[in-house]
Amino acid sequence: MLGLRFGVRVTVALYAFEVILLLAMSVTILARGGNAGLSTAPFRWPGGSTDVLLTFSLAVLAFGGFEAAAPLAEETQNPRRNVPIAVIGAVVISGVIYVLGSYALVIAFGVGHSSALAADPNPFHTAAKAFIPFVAPLITWVFLSSVTSSYVAANTQTSRVIFAGARGGLWSRSLAGISPHFRTPAAAAVAFVAPSILIGVISTAFTSPATASGFLSTFGILGVVIMYLMANIALIAEWAKLRRRGVAKNVWLWVVVPVVGIAVLAIPVWGDLRPGQPSPYDTLPWLTLALIGAGVIYQAVLARLRPGALAQAPALLEGEEGHAPDSLPLAG
Repeated sequence: MLGLRFGVRVTVALYAFEVILLLAMSVTILARGGNAGLSTAPFRWPGGSTDVLLTFSLAVLAFGGFEAAAPLAEETQNPRRNVPIAVIGAVVISGVIYVLGSYALVIAFGVGHSSALAADPNPFHTAAKAFIPFVAPLITWVFLSSVTSSYVAANTQTSRVIFAGARGGLWSRSLAGISPHFRTPAAAAVAFVAPSILIGVISTAFTSPATASGFLSTFGILGVVIMYLMANIALIAEWAKLRRRGVAKNVWLWVVVPVVGIAVLAIPVWGDLRPGQPSPYDTLPWLTLALIGAGVIYQAVLARLRPGALAQAPALLEGEEGHAPDSLPLAG
């Protein structure tokens, strides 16, 4: 509500707080050898484990939002330079922190004590208490600040996407309303936050908060994964169209990388939709089909009512920067 600069500064401050504490804890644990010394065992693939397939979607969820800088291009200085730096930097920095922190956590409990790690309701607090006690009370605050910063970033990003789409007629133009005081997309922000809160509250009436949180996170990330999958497929299709018109693009960036992305993203899709899962996860295939069906129907209706808006959908969702010409060089 207060504006992009305020939201980004709050997110950066909270992120810096959690990163410093987690790095301090991880380095201390590894320097002291953990519970029983360092080991490469945590990096080995657990052959035949179906749990890896299920939890892979949570790993994707952890990275979800790496593209948050793209919808903010319209409000960013020199976006053609700064947005790619932000997107790639988010993936690299987050990846390093996730790997280091996860490895330190396993080493803190010991490679042979994975069951104790899985059963611990707050394993980071337990690890910190054992190896760096004065940080332990702050670890809980780290995750609270992490959730807060994630929601601030998600609202900042998604409200801009909703606003840009509404402004171009992809959905109701009432969602393009601007706060007269802050000059921010207030209507879009409320449209994103209010239903999210309502869904969260209603879901706890049918199951426990922990189950509801895990299920909603898994279902939500499935929608994001499907979007990522389609984006990769679309890039390959666009490469083929350009090639037929005599425009050569870098094969590695436009074909090889998307193919790798499709293969990786197929893992969480199968892990979440495979048969034989316990309730309520056994409903995921049907809910996912319903989600895709709703999108297809909406697109068909929009194509009939507002064909111009649908044709301009990518540029509308990206904001004014989406209308700029392609800056990628031709293949040399």
